[in-house]
Amino acid sequence: MDADGSAWARFEQELADWDRAGMAATLWWRDDDAAAVTQELDRLLELQDQSALPLCLAVIPDPAEAALAARLEGASHVHAAVHGYRHLNHAPAGKKKAEFGADRPIAAMKSEIAAAWEKVHTLFGGRAVPVFVPPWNRMTDNLYPHLPQLGLRAISRKAPREPVEPQPSLAVAPSLAVADVHLDIVDWRGTRGFIGDSEALTQLSDCLRVRRLRRESSPTGLLTHHAVMDEAAWGFLARLFAATAENRRVCWLSAPEVFNLVA
Repeated sequence: MDADGSAWARFEQELADWDRAGMAATLWWRDDDAAAVTQELDRLLELQDQSALPLCLAVIPDPAEAALAARLEGASHVHAAVHGYRHLNHAPAGKKKAEFGADRPIAAMKSEIAAAWEKVHTLFGGRAVPVFVPPWNRMTDNLYPHLPQLGLRAISRKAPREPVEPQPSLAVAPSLAVADVHLDIVDWRGTRGFIGDSEALTQLSDCLRVRRLRRESSPTGLLTHHAVMDEAAWGFLARLFAATAENRRVCWLSAPEVFNLVA
């Protein structure tokens, strides 16, 4: 069996272990950087429709077009979250990219976030969820306690399943719901293409194994970027969705379910 085949076999074995444990492996799907209707976005929504899986679409508010909201009107189980404001890097040279970093005035960032949520809520109505997704998955800790005041009830970043150190940002905003994504299938630091079946499935299987052994209920998050994915990435998603759809112990959650926003 080749390396990819072994990785798929290990993933299927992990799902079987969840079944034997009598537990449900909950997953959720976030796709970043939506702003306009493109061929790539249409492909994403077609895949979502074919798989019948819920999708949390992280929308960049300032450039977001009314046509995007119109395109989503016919899509089932798709919600729009707030992905920054303009997705612009304001970090000084030499620092990690950030739109809402410690080097900007809090008042200016609060104003942008308020405008971002207003734009998303106005455009998408009932599909909008008060979830903030900071660009590049980072922002200053000083902003966390202000998010609820700005109408946002939850936050989502990219984070390891097992944090290597405490996260003080969350301690100062206890009312915020948190659900991070754990598997990003794009190789940003290398080829900028798909990370490969073996790497993706190894990360996913490891994450699920940790949850199973600890009997954790928090869902495992999948992150995609429709605008940059190559054919290998699209093929992996189609196979993953088909494999999990056939397993009775796998449950894909919608954004309102993930962030406990269901009335």
